[in-house]
Amino acid sequence: MSGLSKGLLMGTGSVLLVLGVSFGSWGTWKLMNLVAPADDMALRAHQTQQCKTVAENAGYQVDHQSDTITVTQEGLEDYETRLYQAAWLTQGCEGFVMEAFCIGLSCGEEGAATDIILALKYSDQSIRAN
Repeated sequence: MSGLSKGLLMGTGSVLLVLGVSFGSWGTWKLMNLVAPADDMALRAHQTQQCKTVAENAGYQVDHQSDTITVTQEGLEDYETRLYQAAWLTQGCEGFVMEAFCIGLSCGEEGAATDIILALKYSDQSIRAN
């Protein structure tokens, strides 16, 4: 009987060991995969609103159409500062890439007084690259 009980104890111990390792591994895998996938549409809306707010606070007029934000500003009193502002705005709009840029009196439609035009296009790749 002692031989049978020793074999039974070894078998039961082995099964419990395998179950413990299995459930421990499964629990670890579940904890590692708890991070929910990002909601791309919510992220896009947040970044678009943030970019528009930054541009408006910098004194630009903002026109938002589908996935492009076009910012314009009149006057070239201090063109170097305006150029730096435009570069700062491009960097401050996370998720957007520059599509077009014009500075000078010939920018905009004929007869318009617009002196700076900056078009920023939303890009999924620019987010995923960071």
